[in-house]
Amino acid sequence: MNTIISYIQTVAEEENTTYLAHIPQAIIEALKQRENIPDPPYVRWEHYSRDKFYYLVTLGAPKGRMINPLLQNNTTKLPKAIIDSINSETTPLKANAILWDVVTWKGKPIARARILFSYGEKLQNLLVFAYLRIPREIKDYMLLRGRTKLYWKQLDKNAWLISKDSNDYDAISWHAWDFIKIPSKVLTQIGFYTEERDEIELTLKDGKPALLLRVYVTKTRSLDNFLTNFLEANGESVEIHYLLSKYLLSLPETEDEPADLCDLAFKLYNFSIISNDDYNRICKHRNRPFYIHGYSFKTQLNERGEDG
Repeated sequence: MNTIISYIQTVAEEENTTYLAHIPQAIIEALKQRENIPDPPYVRWEHYSRDKFYYLVTLGAPKGRMINPLLQNNTTKLPKAIIDSINSETTPLKANAILWDVVTWKGKPIARARILFSYGEKLQNLLVFAYLRIPREIKDYMLLRGRTKLYWKQLDKNAWLISKDSNDYDAISWHAWDFIKIPSKVLTQIGFYTEERDEIELTLKDGKPALLLRVYVTKTRSLDNFLTNFLEANGESVEIHYLLSKYLLSLPETEDEPADLCDLAFKLYNFSIISNDDYNRICKHRNRPFYIHGYSFKTQLNERGEDG
């Protein structure tokens, strides 16, 4: 069975907050294949590993410590022990989703449930913009192992569907370790923005796990607008001091923080126009000429079949 996501609803009461977890219908049907399921059944939770937010879930009689009845619409209250674990977390994020799948344990179906925190909300501001850093839960959901190709389908100006489906896509990138490379074609759509807010939502594409990425620009500087216009002119080469001088001449009088040579170089490095070694060399030897060759964005595939 593929991984399924459901959401947690919080209900504020006078003294406590109730957490209502929705159990997907496919999970309910699988668990009801066990013998001697009472009507109505109770939902039983057991710790699955040292991860305190990973559980084994079954349906059965009202016996055990972490149990609650299955309510209408396939919802159940999370047991007090789980709520205490959630409340003990120091993170400001909220527990708002559960990843489900079904495995066979001693010949009987049993569900695995991992509680997730704050999906569909702000993920983080990215330091190196060409990479999207992802937590372990997203790797588990997407079944990302080793170096994996990912296919990006543009939905609107600042929204992309990321999946492993190679049948319908606009750009290609890859996953490795704890980040996803953002394709050059996507970067050109977003532009040279200073700050952005990113949202990741777990979703499906043709019944298989996928990610919906939305990017919201929260702040720009004149440097961003200048680079967007200048570097999209499809030139062949430019000397970086000349590029900086052109930028300084374009500055509005209201600019509070004009960029210097290192700011400019860091922008170019973030967008893979220059290498990390080039960036360090420019900042260390500020007076030396440095030519940027073929600086316009390229969206064609490289030798490894990756866009960017």
